[in-house]
Amino acid sequence: KCRMPKVHKKRKCVAAKKQIKSHLLNKGNSNIEVSESLISYWFHILNSAAFKNKLPLPEKIIIKRMIGAWGYCEGRSRSKNCIITISSKINNKSFLLATIAHEMVHQYQWIYGGSECIDHGKSFREWKEYFRKNFSIIL
Repeated sequence: KCRMPKVHKKRKCVAAKKQIKSHLLNKGNSNIEVSESLISYWFHILNSAAFKNKLPLPEKIIIKRMIGAWGYCEGRSRSKNCIITISSKINNKSFLLATIAHEMVHQYQWIYGGSECIDHGKSFREWKEYFRKNFSIIL
C-alpha cells in the first residue's frame, strides 16, 4: 500500500527530465527568493516528470521561516489533499527543487497511502533513489 508504484520506476518524461537536469546544472546554485509562483512552477514540472500528473496542486502553499525543517507536508483528511510549507530561508534553486520534490513524495504518500504512509521508510527511500537516479535531485 505504501510502496512506490512500479510504473514510476520505469517511466521517463524526457522533456521535463532534461529541463530539470539542465536547469540544475546551469542555474542550480543561483540565489533565489522563495515565492508561491516559483514553487507552483516547479511543482507542475516535477509533477509531470515524476508523478505522471497524479498530484493536485496543494490545497495551500505556505512560505515561512522554519526552525528544524526546510519543508513540511500536512495531510488534510477532508479534502484528501495537503498543505505544503516551504522555508523562506532556502536560498538556491537546487535546494528549493529538492525540498519541493521531498514534500511532493509525502503528498503522494498521503493521497495514495494514507496517514500511516507519510514517513521516511521504504517507500520514501524508493522515491529518493528514483529522484537521484533520474533527476540528480537529492531528497
